[in-house]
Amino acid sequence: PEGLLSFAWGCHHGDHAHYATAASTRRTDLRIPMMYPLAWELILWARRNGARTFDFGGITMGRAGGDDPLGGISDFKRRFTDRMVAVGEEWVFEPSPWRARAARWASAAMRRALHRAAA
Repeated sequence: PEGLLSFAWGCHHGDHAHYATAASTRRTDLRIPMMYPLAWELILWARRNGARTFDFGGITMGRAGGDDPLGGISDFKRRFTDRMVAVGEEWVFEPSPWRARAARWASAAMRRALHRAAA
């Protein structure tokens, strides 16, 4: 919707919940961080529904303004706690590198075509 400024989506799994996805846009007339209240409400929602832990997902060691493109997102997540817990790694398995490249190329071509058609 045109009026949507931000959203956050979490998933609840009994004694824990995780931050699934979120996004926001910046309005030049508002200097309000949109995601902090949403993330906090998501944490409270998880707790009200019995979650003892909340997984914000991975962070990088980078910081905003550095070379790491995810540094700002990692800074955002670190502001909610001073405790970081290593729970695992994210791996991507591509049994056929050629097919994976072809699928990425086809997906990118489709996105470009849809973007041009919408313009």
